[in-house]
Amino acid sequence: MITQTWRLALNCAPKLVLLPIVPVASLVDAPDGAVLQADAVLLDAAGEDISIDFIAGYGAAADVPQDLKQALLALVAYWFENRDTSTVTIPAGFDRLVAGYRRVKL
Repeated sequence: MITQTWRLALNCAPKLVLLPIVPVASLVDAPDGAVLQADAVLLDAAGEDISIDFIAGYGAAADVPQDLKQALLALVAYWFENRDTSTVTIPAGFDRLVAGYRRVKL
């Protein structure tokens, strides 16, 4: 959630590459002609063996939205309290805290 530099390496990249970590601040190193569009990179042409370096995150720890911090604390506390169960579940209310940050797929 804090700002970090990430590298995405693809063996066969499409023209539009969705970056897996959001929010994206900028591209550090990308193929020639690559354009950052929100949380995706638009490439001139599809290709093979593409590497994209980008900066993603909210900034410093103090800049991370409070509801995401609360959701993470609730999740860790829930898993700690239920560490002896064999099923992985999430606490009540977790979905509501992170709903505004989910990527919508059409």
